[in-house]
Amino acid sequence: MQPDRRKPEVPPPPDEDDVYGLAEPPPPASRLPAEPLVPLRKPALADEARPPPAIPLVSGVFNFPWRLDTFGPWGLMSMGLSLAFLGVVFCIWLVDIGLTIAARCFAAPVFCVAYLTVTYASQSMLVILQETAAGNDKIDEWPSGDWREWFWSLRFVGGAAIVAALLAAAVNWVTLRVSWWPGIVVAFVAYPFVLLSSLETASPLVPLSRPVARSLKTVWWGWLALYATSGLMVGALALAVVSSFPWSPFATAALAGPPLAAILMIYARLLGRLAWLAQKQDEDDDS
Repeated sequence: MQPDRRKPEVPPPPDEDDVYGLAEPPPPASRLPAEPLVPLRKPALADEARPPPAIPLVSGVFNFPWRLDTFGPWGLMSMGLSLAFLGVVFCIWLVDIGLTIAARCFAAPVFCVAYLTVTYASQSMLVILQETAAGNDKIDEWPSGDWREWFWSLRFVGGAAIVAALLAAAVNWVTLRVSWWPGIVVAFVAYPFVLLSSLETASPLVPLSRPVARSLKTVWWGWLALYATSGLMVGALALAVVSSFPWSPFATAALAGPPLAAILMIYARLLGRLAWLAQKQDEDDDS
């Protein structure tokens, strides 16, 4: 039997100041918390940042979903939305023909597809908004990794939608439900303000922010451009869906995914450019 010729482990030399070896070992390194999504305060990245073009709310906005660096996320979002819409229409069709049990069987996978699509779209919108507000033209931090982490993006995107829906319900209650149009208009106007405010304060429970409220005065034309552009896009898609759905529901559900995904990405891009304009205006006023 050969003797063990391995060198014994030599302990590290003691600290010169700690003569008796009584010093405690250093604590283990802890993982730093993730940086909150605060687009109005986040500094631009040094390597990719550059000032947006001369017309921030037009240049690089409407072609944004189909660029080489964004075509992949747009394609994934489009496919998920189309599959989710098709699944919902298929389940409704099964119920109409009397196959309720079959519809319940298909409801579970349809819900999974819809959940993944909604959380991926929510996370993508926050990434686009944050990076664009920081002055970055290229988006690098697309959703990846554990899909369960995408759920937490809903606290901002979904939370703002809940606040806007509550405001719409309050308006409908005040107007005694004479028409549902005032509530829709209020929700449409309030949603971007609530979303930017919650992101600026880094808390979905604070839907009101002083810098965002000040931007209503400093970059009022940017807000008008945001509402006009998003209203035209959503109105055109809604009109196309309503007019074609009775004639061909399955084709309408399949074809509605790509334009809706593009609208969501363009909307987030516009919000990011608006936040960037508000930041620059505040910096100019302070200087």
